[in-house]
Amino acid sequence: FTTSCNKHNEINIDVFNQVLSYRNIGLAKIEDELFSDAARAFNSFIELAPLEASGYANLGWSYLQSPGKLDSAKIMLLRAVELSPNNSDILYLTAKMYELTGRSDKAKEVLINLLKNRSDHILSLYQLSEYYQKTAEKNDRQKSEELLKNICLSSNQKLFLKIPTLNLRILSQIIQRN
Repeated sequence: FTTSCNKHNEINIDVFNQVLSYRNIGLAKIEDELFSDAARAFNSFIELAPLEASGYANLGWSYLQSPGKLDSAKIMLLRAVELSPNNSDILYLTAKMYELTGRSDKAKEVLINLLKNRSDHILSLYQLSEYYQKTAEKNDRQKSEELLKNICLSSNQKLFLKIPTLNLRILSQIIQRN
C-alpha cells in the first residue's frame, strides 16, 4: 500500500485491511446519506493513513453534503489537493466546494486548469459547460457547446449516462447541427 502523495509509506496487511474497511464503510454511509457516520469512518481512515489523499477527499465529500460543514470540507479537500495535486476527482470536488461557498470564479479556474491536464474528465467538462451556460455571453455559450461535444466524444460512457436528461437533449441538438 502506497500513499497517493508518492512517499511510499508501507503499512502491514492488517492496517491496510482496516483502512480499506473504513473506506468502504464511509462510502456506504455516504450512499445511505448518513454523513456523520461517514465522517467518523473517514476520520478513522485518516488516523491510520494520514498521508493518503483519498481519506481527506472522502471526508471532504462527506462534509460537502452535511449542513454547516463547508468550512470543514474546505480544510479536508485542500489537504487532499496538497497530498495529490493532480488527482482529477479531488480537484473536481474542490471545484464543487468553491461553488458551494460562493466562489464560482475560483471553481471555474480549478476546472479549467484540471481540463488542461485531463481533457477527458467528464464531470469537469459537464460542470464547466454548466458555468458557461449560465452566462449571457455568446462566446461562453459556444464554449459550453464545445465542452458538451467533448463529452459526447469521450470514451467514459458510464459517467456519460449520469448527465441530466436536459443536457442530453442539448447534446443531441449539437450533434444534429454538426
